[in-house]
Amino acid sequence: MKTTALSKLPFLLIIVVVAVLVIATFVEHRFGSAVAYTHIYHSLAFRLLWAALAVAGTWLIVRKRLWRRPAALLLHAAFLVILAGALTTSLTSTSGMLHLRKGETTRTFFDDRREVHTLPFEVMLTDFRVQYYPGTNAPRDYESRLRVGGAQSMVVAMNHIGQWEGHRFYQSSYDDDLEGSVLTVSYDPYGILLTYLGYGLLLLAMFWLLVDKHGRFRTLLRHPALRRSAFVVLGVVGATLVQPLHAAQLPTIPRTQADSLMRRQVVYNNRICPVNTLAIDFCKKLYGRPTFRHLSAEQVLFSWLFYPEAWQDVPMLKIKSSALRQRLGIEGDYARLSQLYDGTTYRLQAIAQGETDPNSPLSRAVQELDEKVGLILMLHKGTLIVPVDVRARDARLSPLQVDIELLYNRLDVVKWGFMLCLTFGFVGFATLVGGVRRRWWALVQRLVLLSALIVLLSVFAFRWYLGGFVPLSNGFETMLFMAICTLVLALPLGRRFPFALSFGFLLAGFSLLVAHLGNLNPQITPLMPVLTSPLLSVHVTIVMLSYALFALMAMNSLYALWLLHRAHPLQRDRLAQLTVLNQLLLTPAVFLLAAGIFIGAVWANQSWGRYWGWDPKEVWALITMLIYALALHSASLPFFRRERNFHLFLALAFLSVLITYFGVNFFLGGMHSYA
Repeated sequence: MKTTALSKLPFLLIIVVVAVLVIATFVEHRFGSAVAYTHIYHSLAFRLLWAALAVAGTWLIVRKRLWRRPAALLLHAAFLVILAGALTTSLTSTSGMLHLRKGETTRTFFDDRREVHTLPFEVMLTDFRVQYYPGTNAPRDYESRLRVGGAQSMVVAMNHIGQWEGHRFYQSSYDDDLEGSVLTVSYDPYGILLTYLGYGLLLLAMFWLLVDKHGRFRTLLRHPALRRSAFVVLGVVGATLVQPLHAAQLPTIPRTQADSLMRRQVVYNNRICPVNTLAIDFCKKLYGRPTFRHLSAEQVLFSWLFYPEAWQDVPMLKIKSSALRQRLGIEGDYARLSQLYDGTTYRLQAIAQGETDPNSPLSRAVQELDEKVGLILMLHKGTLIVPVDVRARDARLSPLQVDIELLYNRLDVVKWGFMLCLTFGFVGFATLVGGVRRRWWALVQRLVLLSALIVLLSVFAFRWYLGGFVPLSNGFETMLFMAICTLVLALPLGRRFPFALSFGFLLAGFSLLVAHLGNLNPQITPLMPVLTSPLLSVHVTIVMLSYALFALMAMNSLYALWLLHRAHPLQRDRLAQLTVLNQLLLTPAVFLLAAGIFIGAVWANQSWGRYWGWDPKEVWALITMLIYALALHSASLPFFRRERNFHLFLALAFLSVLITYFGVNFFLGGMHSYA
């Protein structure tokens, strides 16, 4: 009895670690990073908790005689090596900020506590340069040229580390006059090597477990339940809610003149683009749609420019917040620009000053409306429409690039994509529940899914071509990629498990809906310098693939729970399929997330000088991995051997994925919230 209880101790400690990490992220949000770091992440109790987990895990490895399964032993040993590397880093490393001016030599730098550390050599900044994206003022890279040790020259740039005598230098920021540079200095001769060794062992072990013919993954692939199939019908329904607007006579530029301007190239959002892109963004941010009444986006843009007196009395500024509309005394969802001024007094300023919490719903609504007013003011001041500089003529878009961008703007594929996918998904789920089976209709479903996948891949390729980088840098792009990953997974799974097709449509549809609502046709902007690392694309791709698998598993589990509720004996085969399929998908899903986390850690070390910083996104990704990892241990945890418990756990566990992606972005914040 005592031995059995001790066998559960590592898993109880994992639950405690998860609870502490959850609390820490909310403490950081409420009281600031300094409080969370001082009282939780850097505390002795937190380190002892991880040490207890390592000791308990080691005891369980011995207790289970895991050396008889070398791949599993290597996997668990890799995590112990990673923890040992983290402990070594915390005990032996030093890091801080080094500020240099051109021609200045120094040996000292400051850590986070403002304590002074001395370098064993001198460092001098000989030159500093900023490289810009062609035709814009958006930085593409920062580059510091150093002289270290009195003679050796060194170049430090974003994602390009300088190293000397065990010290690593990372480009952090720079002075506004471009005469000074701020570098991160890190000295960690043992921790990084040990941690990277753990990462390598982990990747090797995960690959070994997936290909081992005697392992659980390959055994599940041969399970008889996976050879039985059923046919599912999907139909098409859907509706679009349209809020009509009555046409009104407004002074505008002629449509022919507006159309002739759409191909003109301007500098907007730190990139060169057609006027059409700027006009659509302007119209959507003000009104929420790419057109206004019967007018094109170009007509709206230039009419605001040429006829401001008339347009300031047009109800066009969309206000989502009912509380803000009430404070302003506005009926309906749209405000006139003139309603936001009381003579020369800007009414939003008074409302903002009266709010003590800058993150309150009313404060955010004020900020959102203020951004709309700011766009109009920029337009009138001549700072919104910026022609391409004569010196940047070589950076202009080619006619083909302009044509592709105009086509991309016109199609609005994401909007139609989420409507199509959700339509097929909901009707498919309804027919699935109703037990309707038609072979020809399942074929139609696969053809539609394949067509949707090809279109979304084309959109992804368009953004890649127009932006010049892999489009995985913001929320819109990652949700688009999530939809692509879901459809890629659903297509082959649907041949054996037709219910995967309807779930794939649903997940892809919701991903596209989030992309559409969160950022209506966002602009293709240059990457921040820190995001130009090729590791970013690998990191995001792997993580989004794992999220797609977790989402598919959640849908499977919800369906399984419904079948369990009906308790119909004829549904046992399908329930067995769902259970085995989720057991099969769980392993690669957890492995992909683990690989994505640690590849992200390598990227962070290349860019910021630390492989782990307890940022909320990092923490919640770790929480998600630990939660799902529990379900991999059904041999030690009988709780997961019952179908109902297993599926209920997977359905609820997906909440951690939602918090990791959406909760951090929109609530907890942090370094990753730019996504």
